[in-house]
Amino acid sequence: MDRHSYLHLYRLATIEGELLASAALNRIRGQDPEAVCAVTAMAGFRFAGWHYDSRADLSPVCQAAAASIHNLALQSNSAGWQWALETERARRSESPMS
Repeated sequence: MDRHSYLHLYRLATIEGELLASAALNRIRGQDPEAVCAVTAMAGFRFAGWHYDSRADLSPVCQAAAASIHNLALQSNSAGWQWALETERARRSESPMS
């Protein structure tokens, strides 16, 4: 595995860890739904910001990790996740200001 794959796995694992910790806190303490949404949305911004929502150049392991994280986020807080991905995609599609 090349060094870029390790970087991608590290980033993906960090996002996954945040989502899992947020879901666990929600189950244990009944975390505020807005806090769950905020954690999920921030993870979604990073996920889409690093193009894990649309990358075709990832190794099979990283592709599987990205798909797993996407599914986890949809289960945790679908609305926050989708909002973050759509917002980041819209930002990416805007043409740069001259």
